[in-house]
Amino acid sequence: MGPSNELVLGENFFIRPGLMLQGWSELLQDRVVQQPEGEEGDYQWNTYLRRARIFFAGGVFKKLTFLLLLEAANLGRTTTAPDGSTTKAFDTLVFQDAFLSLNLHQAFSLQAGLMLSPFCRNILQSTSTYTSLDVLTTSATFIGSVQTSALRDTGVQAKGQLLSDRLEYRVGFFQGIRQPS
Repeated sequence: MGPSNELVLGENFFIRPGLMLQGWSELLQDRVVQQPEGEEGDYQWNTYLRRARIFFAGGVFKKLTFLLLLEAANLGRTTTAPDGSTTKAFDTLVFQDAFLSLNLHQAFSLQAGLMLSPFCRNILQSTSTYTSLDVLTTSATFIGSVQTSALRDTGVQAKGQLLSDRLEYRVGFFQGIRQPS
């Protein structure tokens, strides 16, 4: 083990695996399925994994690092169709992040790949640190207009820390929406 709890696999290679499980439970009145007398539906209790994430961060030599993040969102969540049938979701595994970072200096690094789009500060923080229950609607208002994948897009960005780590900047070019041909 290295000083930051990474697995050192050679002089110039290390990997740091991680796991995050975020449970969720909700009690919802089922308004989709009407009862014979026209009253509201019964209550449905859902308990599922809102986020199940597997991380692989690491480095090759001292300047090149990588991050791979796989997520299964809403794993085991029950949904009810208008006919009253229910289904559980178990097929949501996606790559959230997959990027390389060339760390030239604390004040300057280049990243390329699939990463969080730096549209606002709340998006860049970990979902495990939210004080609200989930992503705030004000943080995610741009999702429809730029057609990102869970607040992420493919691109290249420069970032760094200035003024003794008091100021972070990010400047990037991302795929975004393309005009139809």
